[in-house]
Amino acid sequence: MTKSAANSTPATPVFIENLQTMLELILALKKAYGIGLPLRFLPSLESLSSNEAEVFQNRLAEEIILSPRFQEYPPAYESRLAFWKYIVQEIEKIGEVSESFAVSLGSPNYTEQEVDERIYNECIQLLSNKLVSIDRNFVYRIH
Repeated sequence: MTKSAANSTPATPVFIENLQTMLELILALKKAYGIGLPLRFLPSLESLSSNEAEVFQNRLAEEIILSPRFQEYPPAYESRLAFWKYIVQEIEKIGEVSESFAVSLGSPNYTEQEVDERIYNECIQLLSNKLVSIDRNFVYRIH
């Protein structure tokens, strides 16, 4: 080991603290999803930056949508629909805040925050299932 390497301290990654917060947020959301917690008890995503939102969405999709446990034992339909609608709205808010911040700085380099395709598709699929069940109930009531 060289003298300069022995005297130097490793650089502290800035993202680690935010990563820990993000992982705690994902764990809280995963638990809330699993027990069908009402929306008023779900944590806000406002602590996430626009840059973190992409990593967050990827991890959330892996932890919930791709989870074998939730695929085999999904929460109640209405809870799932409310949860994913909430997540989509919160992610869109992150994009709105980032856009207004970029505009206030006069930054032309703003890129819109997109909702992860897996999250968006999950929400759309649940919404389309609701429409089909409404149609079936409507047809059933006519006859």
